[in-house]
Amino acid sequence: MACYAAYKMPPKQYPFGFTACAIALVSGSYGVLRGPDYEKNLVNQILESLVDFAALPLVNIEIYLQVKPVYAYVHAFALISLGIDILVKLFGDTDDIKAAEALKCVNDTLNMSSLAVISIIEKNYKYLYVLLSFLMAQRGWLFGKCGRSGKLHAMCLTLFLFVASKAVTGKK
Repeated sequence: MACYAAYKMPPKQYPFGFTACAIALVSGSYGVLRGPDYEKNLVNQILESLVDFAALPLVNIEIYLQVKPVYAYVHAFALISLGIDILVKLFGDTDDIKAAEALKCVNDTLNMSSLAVISIIEKNYKYLYVLLSFLMAQRGWLFGKCGRSGKLHAMCLTLFLFVASKAVTGKK
């Protein structure tokens, strides 16, 4: 699905949306290569951080560039938390990891509320579908049992990429 979304959002026309799809494509390709049974190593943790922290802010930047370009730059600050999370993964201890998880929750909440606001202002409810699919991808692991949560996360992330490509490239 990341390939389809990247195809629908060419880099010259939608650079930030394409970047989000490219990150998901690299992370997904690495997941296919490593197989279902793997240990969580540093590369895997950093790729998960890239997908979790960067996907929604990049899609938000793309949406706001189309609708209200002045506010698009505010969403670039959401990517600062990605750098903090990667530094914590590289050099942090358990307390830092807990703080990074709290930062991720705050970052996701702010980005989702921003997406809800622009959806209501523009009366474009495709943006709400993007929000709901991202919410399912990020918080769906709470409902997974017996190792199914990884599959649920992948499925919901696929839905997020599909809906984001439709919302960014489509009209109201």
